[in-house]
Amino acid sequence: MSGSGNGTAGQRATRRRRQEPPLPRHPYRDSALLHGVLAVVIVGVTLLTGGNAVTGALVALAYFVIATAWSWVRFSQRLRQAERSVTGANRKAAR
Repeated sequence: MSGSGNGTAGQRATRRRRQEPPLPRHPYRDSALLHGVLAVVIVGVTLLTGGNAVTGALVALAYFVIATAWSWVRFSQRLRQAERSVTGANRKAAR
């Protein structure tokens, strides 16, 4: 057996907290731009491969709406969570 006896590497990795990446300065705008570009790529690939342009546009539109909505929901959850943690820390400091 090798190692220091502290458990396997897999066990140590699961104990670490996953760090969330920092929020961008403009998360809502940035996510809409990213998903808009990817929607254009979907339409472009559809046209380049000889697919139906209307179907490609509808798929791209559906992708844009769903992906952007999901991103915005996640960002709003993270912002609320960050506000709660700051508010909670301020309450503890005031005691």
